[in-house]
Amino acid sequence: MPSKNFTDRFVQTVSFNKAVTEYTDTNPGSHGLRLRVNKTNKSFSSMYVAPDGRRKRYTLGTYPALSLKEARAAFNQIRVYIENGKDPSQEKRAQRLNARQGSTFEDIAKLYMRRHAELKLKPKTINEYQNQLSSDIYPFIGHRRVDNEELTKRDLIICIDKVVDRGALVKANRITALLKAIFRWANEEDYIQYNPSYGIRKRSLEKPRSRVLNDEEIKHFWNHFGIEGVTEAVSIAAKLELVLGHRTSEITQQTKKQIDLNANQPFWVIEDTKNKQEHKQPLCNLSISLIHRAIDLSGESEFLFPSPVNKFQPIGPHAVTKAILRRRDTLGFHFTSHDLRRTMNTRLAAMGIDLEMRKRILNHKSNGSSADINEAAYNWHKYENEIRSILNAWENQLLAITEGRTLPVNVISLNAIAN
Repeated sequence: MPSKNFTDRFVQTVSFNKAVTEYTDTNPGSHGLRLRVNKTNKSFSSMYVAPDGRRKRYTLGTYPALSLKEARAAFNQIRVYIENGKDPSQEKRAQRLNARQGSTFEDIAKLYMRRHAELKLKPKTINEYQNQLSSDIYPFIGHRRVDNEELTKRDLIICIDKVVDRGALVKANRITALLKAIFRWANEEDYIQYNPSYGIRKRSLEKPRSRVLNDEEIKHFWNHFGIEGVTEAVSIAAKLELVLGHRTSEITQQTKKQIDLNANQPFWVIEDTKNKQEHKQPLCNLSISLIHRAIDLSGESEFLFPSPVNKFQPIGPHAVTKAILRRRDTLGFHFTSHDLRRTMNTRLAAMGIDLEMRKRILNHKSNGSSADINEAAYNWHKYENEIRSILNAWENQLLAITEGRTLPVNVISLNAIAN
């Protein structure tokens, strides 16, 4: 281990050289202070023998957040602890535990939201979490302490069952998942020593939705949704979901600058997607005509579907969903906005389009299988021409359903494109 009389200049300029290197300070006032230089940072530390005879390392801090002068002062304080028969690592742990005294569930949950959720999750998910915490969790267990095991597993179950008792079984599952996520994070970050959510199960078994609109329902939706009680803009957004297969929120939040209708092969780009992968989608005649009409309705707003209240903001991400809920009884059949996306995917499958092409159109992420991972990692062909042909064929079939047109013969050749 190299020895060196530490100076500010040395600490500042010493750099990583192929392997982790540790230097020992020879300055009489801090003899034994160590500087470890690795690929990502430089850190000050001290080696000492604990009262139980074990040799330990105590990390003082990283440079430059901790200066050489501050590191020497901390090093000498550690030596005082050791001379008095104390273990500085245990003292540090005790201080950390004392700092947590009185922590409530609400304190921990707010830390989780600030230090984890707000950094890694989408705004929509963050808002849902905040609503769940405020309405269904804080009023019942927010004040309970988590640092001394006052909050028990039974308390969490009672909180969840209050949601079950009002018939909101799916929401109860979401509350359960959120509680488990918060406690798992808090345990991993050493805010708590005991995880009371361990072993709590979902309150109900959720079945995947399987609703697909038939020809008559597609025709009725296309020709009647938006005639009464729904704005034309919202009606267009819903139709685009059926035409392009995008998620509703991705359509309603779209800006005009991401749309190029003047290119030889028109397209639009969706940047803010669920899987955080930018999605460039070719546009064909039907989608182009719908977008042109939406642009006419939007006026000077930068958004394709501006809010009727504030043109500087898009309509809400759930505007289509809410409109469909309002109109389901009038239409005469029940469906959700996501059923439109599922219908499009199912119809493409019936047309002979293989799974990989459908996943690219719907911007579905890899499911983790080796085949999917290999495809995502090594195949960078964008299939834009193939996707444009598929969408053009789907639009022709959709027009055949909604307007009674004759289906073009070129749809038959789609198997050649897909395989």
